[in-house]
Amino acid sequence: MRPGNPLRAAAIAAAIAIAVPLAGCGSPAAPAPLLTRGAPSTPTPTPTPAAGVADAGVEACPLWWDEYAAGSAPELPLAAWPAAVLPDACPDGFDPVALLGPGGCVAPDCEAGELAPGVRAALQIEGPAGSGRFEALGLAIAGAPPRFVCTTGSTVGWRHLASVATQLAPLSWLDDLDGDGAAEVIVWDRLPWGSSEADNGLVPTAYALDGDRLVRRNDRAASAAARVAAAYRALAGSPLSDRGELVACYDALARALDGWGTRP
Repeated sequence: MRPGNPLRAAAIAAAIAIAVPLAGCGSPAAPAPLLTRGAPSTPTPTPTPAAGVADAGVEACPLWWDEYAAGSAPELPLAAWPAAVLPDACPDGFDPVALLGPGGCVAPDCEAGELAPGVRAALQIEGPAGSGRFEALGLAIAGAPPRFVCTTGSTVGWRHLASVATQLAPLSWLDDLDGDGAAEVIVWDRLPWGSSEADNGLVPTAYALDGDRLVRRNDRAASAAARVAAAYRALAGSPLSDRGELVACYDALARALDGWGTRP
């Protein structure tokens, strides 16, 4: 879980930002509006591509897996509500009792579902904001007392996907990804290949309820990862002249998503 509310930090950063040349595998055109919604204990290893997934293109555009791992906690501990101090990562005005009450979870700023049979949950989504396109996420889980956890996502990688938005939008943040009747929390995040904000892919980090915590289960996000992989392959085959330098990166991302969550 990343510390602090990135939306508040983004507002400060925007006031002092200066233009920086885009680096890495090339720079995309200006993004279209983002359509994201229609609506720690012992660390575990970071996911790697599945055995047999070809690595062609990876050498031309190495992906920064360590950066992804640093922002993708293996576990998100749940806390009881009310909280003595609301974590900075929570959305402004986050109130689990209100979210879980009648009419409290209203799309597109909130998504509701069941994390297990009979376990109601509501996810408040604030953002995106700032150059990093950050979302502050607050999950409320019904109970006596209610439990909650807050974390941060980033849809900065969407800037590359605007031209194929119909293949992906709207992005779901709380959904039953594997059809087992229990919803996962999907934290859309970045997988970088360079140091510029433009040098980021979009990937789905999935979390499932496990007792008093959420645990990262990217293996359950295979269907979402496959959709994003198909979008990157569509971009790699685009005839647009400004995609030339980015083809290797799109290909590397697609291959990584093919094996999403298959590392032990």
